[in-house]
Amino acid sequence: MWPGAVELAIQREDLPLLDEMIARGASLSDDGLLEAVISHPSMIEPFRERFLKAYPQGCAGYGRATIIAAVIEYPESSRLIDMLFAFNLVSGVNLLGDKYGITVLAIAIKLARRPDIRLIERLLDAGSDANVTMANFTDPGHSLGGQFDSLRDPLDCTSTIRLPIKTTPLLLSILEGEADIVRLLIERGADVNKAARFGISRTPLQQAAELNNLEIVSLLLKNGADVNASTAIFTGATALQFAAIHGNCEMASLLLDHGARFDVPPPKGPYGRWPLEAAAENGRLDMIQLLWDVNNGPFEDKQCQSAMRLAEYYGHFGCRDLIKELMAKSSGEYQI
Repeated sequence: MWPGAVELAIQREDLPLLDEMIARGASLSDDGLLEAVISHPSMIEPFRERFLKAYPQGCAGYGRATIIAAVIEYPESSRLIDMLFAFNLVSGVNLLGDKYGITVLAIAIKLARRPDIRLIERLLDAGSDANVTMANFTDPGHSLGGQFDSLRDPLDCTSTIRLPIKTTPLLLSILEGEADIVRLLIERGADVNKAARFGISRTPLQQAAELNNLEIVSLLLKNGADVNASTAIFTGATALQFAAIHGNCEMASLLLDHGARFDVPPPKGPYGRWPLEAAAENGRLDMIQLLWDVNNGPFEDKQCQSAMRLAEYYGHFGCRDLIKELMAKSSGEYQI
């Protein structure tokens, strides 16, 4: 009721008019009023006092759109963010997910102009859930085209797959490469072993390895990440398999030092790869040698034959020949 009159009172910085409008029943729960107040700093505290008096328990859902807009524009919007916290709007249902489960915390990680650990910490202090599962997203309007993303399977450079994708704040921070935010979320209880199932296609460690981020891989391992966690059923890879794909011997050695096993099966279907196969398919000579050395001998013949076929198919003849040579040395009598 009378939002225009209340806004006029704010613009004029006219407290008697504001109080008269409130006495006549004017509502203060209009997002447009927040924008008006921030443009008139002298009205912030008077408006806050009157708002909290009118809504001592808060006003469910009020200010969420403004919060999201301010988070996206942060840190340029830091003054507005401060006001929203002062009004106790960054709390309760405003921190919960929308119909897709997407939260203000997730938006702060993914869509803010510059992800800011101080803002993330304030949102966690206010009650944001570090373990919420939500649809993956690209913009605050959630123009998802359905809850599906089109992805290229990292294990096959020629295939394109479509699968339902969900995520968590920790997975988003890993995707953004924000090690400090990853560390903060872990300190606040984020699950470092969130399973790759029910729409989530990577564990945190698998995602960090897929992105070839050694710093975050190391951080997750120090905090108890399961180095041998199962993959998603039809896509993905173990952390060691991803390290083999990238040919990152330092990462592979770190994973092996933490107990990574060679016998954890790859995903089902045509794109699953054992570490040796992944290294051969992607032309990783040093990785093949490392895996062979750590294994203290040959891998099973079927796996070696598959790795050689993949290497040959993608033109990595040196990898094919290296595996053949290693097999021959191991058996003393290898024949094609």
